[in-house]
Amino acid sequence: MNNHLIELERKAIKFIRNAEKLALRMNENGFHVAFSGGKDSQVLLALVEMSGVKHHAEMQVTTVDSPNLMKFVRTNYPQVRLNLPKLNMRQLILKKKMLPTRQARFCCAFLKEQAGGGNLHLSGHPQSRIKPTGKAAQCRSIGATYRL
Repeated sequence: MNNHLIELERKAIKFIRNAEKLALRMNENGFHVAFSGGKDSQVLLALVEMSGVKHHAEMQVTTVDSPNLMKFVRTNYPQVRLNLPKLNMRQLILKKKMLPTRQARFCCAFLKEQAGGGNLHLSGHPQSRIKPTGKAAQCRSIGATYRL
C-alpha cells in the first residue's frame, strides 16, 4: 500500500475514534454502521473495526437484493445483522398502488431509511453524499470526505 493510502487510513481511523464519545452519548451501542455489501460499505466496516470503537453493523434487506449479494454478505460478514422488512417489495408496491420512481422513492424510505434511529449513523454508500430527503433528512449526521 502506498504512503498516501496509509495516511488516509490513519486519518479515517483517528476521525472515527474521536467521534466515538459522541456516538456513545447518543446510544450505548455506539456507531450504527449501515452495510450494503458494496465496496464502500466493506471499507467503512473495516475502518470501524480497525479503530476498535463500539459499533454494530446492520443491513436493511430489501427483498430484491441479488441472491449472490446475500450469499456474499452471509458468508463474509457474519457480524452484520440482516434486518428483514415488515413488507416485501411486492407487498409495498401493491400497498402504494404504484412502482417506485426517481421522484417517488417510497421503497427506500420504507425499506432502507428506518434503521439506526438514535445512533450516530455511518454509511459508506455514495448516495450518502447527496442531500437526504424524507425521514433521512431529519437525522443528525456527521460525514468526512477525503480527496484522493
